[in-house]
Amino acid sequence: MIKIKNHFWREVVGISLIIVGILGLFLPVIPGWIFIIAGLIVLKVHFLKEFFKKLKKKGIIRNV
Repeated sequence: MIKIKNHFWREVVGISLIIVGILGLFLPVIPGWIFIIAGLIVLKVHFLKEFFKKLKKKGIIRNV
């Protein structure tokens, strides 16, 4: 249950940061590129963790 909530909130935060960043590209008050990069990092970290879990489960890679 906790992992499902973490997964959901990570995606919400990542997508929200990207949306704020896109708005920031058009509004002179908010530096948009910072929020876009932060959102991509949040989503990338989550994606990579899930990707490596699937590879380990399939036996393609193993724990070092």
